[in-house]
Amino acid sequence: MSDIVSSLRAFFLNVGKPTDYDINQVKQLTWMRIVSEQARDQGLITAEQIYECTAKAAHEVGEDSSVKKFLLTQCKFLEQLIKEKCPELIRQTPISFKVGIVGWVFIILAFFAGVLTNQFSVNGHRINLLSPPLVGLLIWNLLVYLWLIVTFLFSAGGDWFGPFRKFVAWIITKLETSGNKHNQLLTEFYSIWLPKESTLLKVTVAEILHFSAFALGCGIIASIAVRGWGTAYTVGWESTWLAESPDSVLSFIKIFYGLVPLNDGLLTSLTPQAVQAMRFDVGPGAPAAPWLIRLSTIVFMVVVLPRAWLAYYAHSRVKFLKSHFPINLESTYYQGVLRQRKGEIMTIQVIPFAYNPSEAIQNNIKQLFADIHPEGSTVQIYPSCFEDTKLPEVVKGEFSECIALFAMTSTPEAEVHGRFIEELKNACRKQGTTVKVLVDSSTFIARFGKTPQRVEQRQTNWKNFLVPYSVTFAFSDLSHLNSKEVAEQFDTAR
Repeated sequence: MSDIVSSLRAFFLNVGKPTDYDINQVKQLTWMRIVSEQARDQGLITAEQIYECTAKAAHEVGEDSSVKKFLLTQCKFLEQLIKEKCPELIRQTPISFKVGIVGWVFIILAFFAGVLTNQFSVNGHRINLLSPPLVGLLIWNLLVYLWLIVTFLFSAGGDWFGPFRKFVAWIITKLETSGNKHNQLLTEFYSIWLPKESTLLKVTVAEILHFSAFALGCGIIASIAVRGWGTAYTVGWESTWLAESPDSVLSFIKIFYGLVPLNDGLLTSLTPQAVQAMRFDVGPGAPAAPWLIRLSTIVFMVVVLPRAWLAYYAHSRVKFLKSHFPINLESTYYQGVLRQRKGEIMTIQVIPFAYNPSEAIQNNIKQLFADIHPEGSTVQIYPSCFEDTKLPEVVKGEFSECIALFAMTSTPEAEVHGRFIEELKNACRKQGTTVKVLVDSSTFIARFGKTPQRVEQRQTNWKNFLVPYSVTFAFSDLSHLNSKEVAEQFDTAR
């Protein structure tokens, strides 16, 4: 039952698949992963020492403990190892920018801006019913609501962030990363972390802006209430363009001040003659009390109430995201750690299609998966398959992968390459095995390396072809191996 409630809550809050990791836990796991990998690559610690941390964590938490408890415990042992062997790597750590402080500054300034907005609309004791500040405020909020509805519908329930919110989130990101300019580890960390954090930042900005708009409306109402207590205001109008057109002024007043229907008879008694008599250059205007009550009601109903709901909704999303922060436990790194916990190694079957990789390429493929799975793996490269070739028997087990190997020189075709992928997926599904696609770009780059736009175009064609098949894929010049880049592609192209 709790899982159903959690899933429904995640759906209505539009935060994707819920997890039980909070943002600080995911941030620490990500940071220690990058630090430990860098320390291992620099020879400051060994793969065996990392494995010892995993083994100690597995022993401490026991076989029946949750994955979360195991990973956090392993992270603790990794941190102890880094502090002992190479503490210089973690002297500078990622900062957590205090967005809440910025939010409160915005909200307080917005409240006082609301007070001043009403002040700008008053000239002495006279209130102009055509006042641009108040008219602009309501029109702006109505346009925002329209924008939110339209973009929500067109994004099929996805996130809808306007350019201003993205800009504010970008500024916060710049402030958060200001200390990483000369730190390679922090630069690498933020390259991974910021895409994870981007949705939370934008939702946080939305929360701040909605609360600020709410405070702005409250400031206007407060100003009207306080000033109306000790000052005898009158209302009327004056305009350069509508001075001789009371009918137009009457139409505007009925539309604008009739946004919220009230049974006070104020608008029904208005005539063009009565509106003409309210001109400030003709007479003193009319008593302001009923108009101020109506104006306060409109601001409350159009600005304060909707913004309060939107702010609460955004706040709920922020709170939920922080306590259920996304983490990709299917990534190569975490799958490797979980295999280490069980003492398993990865079995990898590489099946080329319409492509015969050279011995050097085959050696690089073996090295590639040895780098991706430092906890241990076995790699078997099969003879090339063709359209009418029978698939080799797929190895059964959760710790196995089938790699469909294509040459980028081939033009992808649904009837040929697509059919092969589907057949391989069906065979692997029966055995509980994962399917990935690796596209070797070495020969294509050797031919067209001097025209990079052609290489990029062919890679784009392959990407567009592979996406509908819902398989993880990566591109690599296997004659010049870059294991880290391939691992990152496998982790993101899913």
